Amino acid sequence: MQANIVYGFDSSQLASRFLNKVKAEDFRGVKTSLSNGGLYVRVKYSLVETDTFDTTCADLDELAAMMGGSEVSHS
Repeated sequence: MQANIVYGFDSSQLASRFLNKVKAEDFRGVKTSLSNGGLYVRVKYSLVETDTFDTTCADLDELAAMMGGSEVSHS
């Protein structure tokens, strides 16, 4: 199963910063791309069943919020 999340930002500069931060940090298996004129960042990653809670989504939400973004779509 795969998680698909879209984060929205007020400027393409903020979206690019978020995208680069996700790429630079240890978000294993997370793929990112810009969309909607650079205002949205699409994030994809595989959901792996483990015995512990997967914090990837929460960590991405927190990072986006710290950088002025928010989740606009999740599937």
